[in-house]
Amino acid sequence: MKFPKLTNGQYDRIKQFLLMVVPAATAVITGIGVMNGFSTEKVTGTIALLATFAGILLNWVAGKYDKED
Repeated sequence: MKFPKLTNGQYDRIKQFLLMVVPAATAVITGIGVMNGFSTEKVTGTIALLATFAGILLNWVAGKYDKED
């Protein structure tokens, strides 16, 4: 299967988003839920699952890119 290649900038932005923005957003959602007394497990769990899948996919694509060089 042929995927479009990511530029270095695109890869860096996606990686930065997965490493910094997603955990920060999850922490904010959890904190707001705790302060207001409502459950956030479904929301934060869904975010964590999607971020994990995206991270694995990004790593796989990067490995394919490295093998081509």
